[in-house]
Amino acid sequence: MKHSIIDRLKEIQRESDKRKIYALVDGAQYDRFCTIELVKRNGVMPLFDSWDDRYLAFAGPWLLALESIDNDLFSILTNLELKYYSVSWILSSSSFKDLFIHLKNNLEVIMPNNQVAMLRYYDPRVLIFLPEVLTAKQLEIFLISIISWGCKYNGEDYYIN
Repeated sequence: MKHSIIDRLKEIQRESDKRKIYALVDGAQYDRFCTIELVKRNGVMPLFDSWDDRYLAFAGPWLLALESIDNDLFSILTNLELKYYSVSWILSSSSFKDLFIHLKNNLEVIMPNNQVAMLRYYDPRVLIFLPEVLTAKQLEIFLISIISWGCKYNGEDYYIN
């Protein structure tokens, strides 16, 4: 598994055995790229997991624990991130369940006009601009248990934290 972002996250991960690496994947782009369906299981969950979202779950963001994916899926994800802006990698001190809940709870934001919108932070084209769009306090709260968050953007590795 040679991958520059994963290698960097693993280097930081060595500082504490409580740190885990996760992939956050845009399900619509994954579905467009690959014929092998992502299936909900231990360590692999769609953030659209409620009863109302069940028909959209495949297309929404998916959280995957690196330890729960095999080499074939890892290879798919690394190829996917080179073709479409669709994969980011998170190093967190949170458990899978806690990170899942945190990310799910941050999908919706209240706009200045009081309308609800979806924050597509799982899209690297949005993720890279979060430090500019969010206030310092908002960013701190959003990244509360995230040690580092990396993605590929225009062929370069990009990190938040």
